[in-house]
Amino acid sequence: MASWWIPTSGSSSTGSMASFADFYGKQGRRGDRSALWTRLANEFRDPTGCNFVVKRIFQHLFLVLVGLAGVEVLLAVACVFSPVARYYLQNGNYTGSVPDAILGSRGNPFHWEFDANGYRNPEAVARVDIVALGDSHTAGSGVNSEAAWPRILADTAGASIYNMARGGYGPTHSFLQLDEALALSPKRVLVGVYFGNDLYDGFMHMRMVSSLRDLATPDLIDEAERYAEDHELKDDLGGLQTPSGPHGNLDAEEDDGVSVLKIVQLYRALDHVSKMRKKYNEEGSAYFRRFEEAARSAAREPDAGFSIFDGSRWRTIFTVERRRQVLDEGDPRVRVGLELTIRSIGAIKKRLEEEGVPLCVILLPTKETVYFSEVDDPSRYVGLSDLVTYELRSKQELIDQMKRLDIRYVDPLADLRSAEKAPYWESANGHPNHEGHRIIADSARDCLETDLTRR
Repeated sequence: MASWWIPTSGSSSTGSMASFADFYGKQGRRGDRSALWTRLANEFRDPTGCNFVVKRIFQHLFLVLVGLAGVEVLLAVACVFSPVARYYLQNGNYTGSVPDAILGSRGNPFHWEFDANGYRNPEAVARVDIVALGDSHTAGSGVNSEAAWPRILADTAGASIYNMARGGYGPTHSFLQLDEALALSPKRVLVGVYFGNDLYDGFMHMRMVSSLRDLATPDLIDEAERYAEDHELKDDLGGLQTPSGPHGNLDAEEDDGVSVLKIVQLYRALDHVSKMRKKYNEEGSAYFRRFEEAARSAAREPDAGFSIFDGSRWRTIFTVERRRQVLDEGDPRVRVGLELTIRSIGAIKKRLEEEGVPLCVILLPTKETVYFSEVDDPSRYVGLSDLVTYELRSKQELIDQMKRLDIRYVDPLADLRSAEKAPYWESANGHPNHEGHRIIADSARDCLETDLTRR
């Protein structure tokens, strides 16, 4: 049996040594083990003995483990009371979204901006007065959820509202969300239609959900599919979409799963925040809200599709080509998208009529079309006149169909153009600012002109 040498009590580590095995054996045969523990205690108290060093090492390791355990407990407590802590420490997916087979994606329920259903509300509800559907312009991207126009409108009417809008959604998504919306027994449904990308997004959504093909002309769909093979949309124009700060989107492959240890998740979260700050600073500079910074960045990126507008009343950064290409009426993908939009709105109207729920559509313009009346020389901005023309034609076609189907709608374009304060950010962000949302909410009051009494 191997021996563990222990210095005798009061001796140095280099002094006479005794065999632990022999000592233990003798003490064990006499049935008296107390002397063994006394001797071991004496050796550990000897600052010249090797066991004293071992003791110190184990003491420090013990303190480290206790400290880590304490941190783990504190992080667990934080997850109980803080939505931000839950997002970062109980969630391995920092993309801000989760996949959805029908809608493409939903908000990540772990994220503090989203409720359990993945929508931008304080909490999921069972019953509500108003449901709002639409894309990021209805969800309120760029402002707090309380400052989004649907919430302002509902607060003005003293009604409750549930916002089911999300960036990247459109009328086709709204149509497929109806069952979920009607489960809340709403007294009214609002649908926001944004002309800056909803038409093209509808085409892309149709390619993902085959049942939507029934809403468009088959021959036109075939033409659009053939056209798509040779004409790739320039998604990089205008740089990134508006960065949402350090909790914004990263690629889904960043998800490594959830660690049992909160400390490990904390490390991953800090690494994620660092990457997002770097991405924001390097690629999202034209979306800074200060005009001077955004303009300097846009000037350094002449091929990114930015146009600096500094008018007599307002100033901003246009993303003309980004908007023009998804409104180009010569592109069969856009024409399919317009058909899908018109027929989705019609299908929504029909379904809501069956349930006795009124529908109101809010027509949300692009920033470029709103500011067009402020532009002295449109020729300075390549493609701007075409963008506005395409948008107004598409809107009129939708309006004509809504009139035919007796669908109530609101067009806030004139109110936005006559605003005393700029209704959009001074950067390349195309979403309304707080003033813009307030104006849209005021315009949308016509949607609630009848009393919202429970049916």
